[in-house]
Amino acid sequence: MGEFDIRAPRGAVKKKKMLGRGTGTGYGSTAGRGTKGQNSRSGGGVRPGFEGGQMPLFRRIARRGFSNYPFKKTYDIVSLDKLEKYNAGETVNMDTLLDKGIIRSKKRAVKILANGTLTKKLTVENIRVSEKARGIIESLGGEVKNLDEEAKKRGKAPSKQEKAVKSYEQTSLKAEEKSAKAKVEKATQPKKEKSAEKKAPAKAQKKGASEKTVKPKGVNIAKKSSTVKPSTKQTEKEPKKEAKAKAENSPKTAKKETEQKGESDGK
Repeated sequence: MGEFDIRAPRGAVKKKKMLGRGTGTGYGSTAGRGTKGQNSRSGGGVRPGFEGGQMPLFRRIARRGFSNYPFKKTYDIVSLDKLEKYNAGETVNMDTLLDKGIIRSKKRAVKILANGTLTKKLTVENIRVSEKARGIIESLGGEVKNLDEEAKKRGKAPSKQEKAVKSYEQTSLKAEEKSAKAKVEKATQPKKEKSAEKKAPAKAQKKGASEKTVKPKGVNIAKKSSTVKPSTKQTEKEPKKEAKAKAENSPKTAKKETEQKGESDGK
């Protein structure tokens, strides 16, 4: 082979599959589609999931409600027989289990079950243990140290919901205490004479009403000055009166009066 003589490996290059080019090709007549039917026609075929009219799988499976399946936690089970690989006094944790070849990885959680027998004193750390297996380990003088249980004993920090419930309970208790105190105070206080209390404010109201200044219809009372201004009606009446008085004092009216008196005397 030369420097630039590059060839494809055997089986990398294949001939194109020729359909409908005669029986000699092997894919003539029906061209590999079979005889008749929906799938043999051009544009034929069915959509994915179609099962010929019967209820398809995606509709047969129940999907109503919530499912915890995607969030479930699975454990790798370790029996007590497998812990016989340890020497007496050693600790059993995720790292040592991986080193001993009991588990394959530390991604999944581990739980120890009471399958088989154990004859050595061991200390188990941060691994779930069934009650029966715990009893066997502790009976042999071993120990089971779980961080989850220690956290429970110390007491976890309360969640937001728990805090809200506590605050609501405290406020309701305070309100009840206040209402109880108010009731006790009302019961202990002496009863006052209600009639005297009712009469006193009524009299004060009457006095206040009588002391109020009544505004006359034709007079405007100024707030700052104490002088009373005459109304427009009064100013209009005054010149009419003056005109009447002048007419009465005039010589024409005097003549008419004398003539009327003479006529009355003649009669």
